[in-house]
Amino acid sequence: MRTFLPLFLIVLTISCNNELNSSQLLKESIAYHDPENNWTTFRGEFHITMEIPEQSNRES
Repeated sequence: MRTFLPLFLIVLTISCNNELNSSQLLKESIAYHDPENNWTTFRGEFHITMEIPEQSNRES
């Protein structure tokens, strides 16, 4: 228990110092999920149809 608490506090301190702002987080997310930069050349469409009972379908 004596070694756990100091170790926990060190890890907590290190993790709290790594705060990212929104633009940094977005850049890192894009770099992780699209490492080959394919998103810039993507030409696709995405359609959603929401079906509601007893009402007309909602397209988006």
